[in-house]
Amino acid sequence: MNKHNEFWINEVLDSTKGMRKAEAPVYLSAQIQNKINQQNRKVFHLNTTQIKWLVAASLILVSFNGIAIYKYQQSKQAASITSHVNEYSFDSNELVKL
Repeated sequence: MNKHNEFWINEVLDSTKGMRKAEAPVYLSAQIQNKINQQNRKVFHLNTTQIKWLVAASLILVSFNGIAIYKYQQSKQAASITSHVNEYSFDSNELVKL
């Protein structure tokens, strides 16, 4: 490494000696802690009926998603087969030429 770079790094590191961590004023720290404690109290409780409905709705959505993916793959496969059939099939005009 270049001596100039080493000197610069050491100079920067030495400039931080004697520094103290910044401390928040006591009243500000207490206000922040109170806000955090208030936010922790806001808990969303679900009863068993609500959980059952959420599970049912989730299963329905996952099922619809699975069906949509399956139908998309089937239509994609059908389109691929149709293109291959069209590629290797004869037109009636071509049969007359033979």
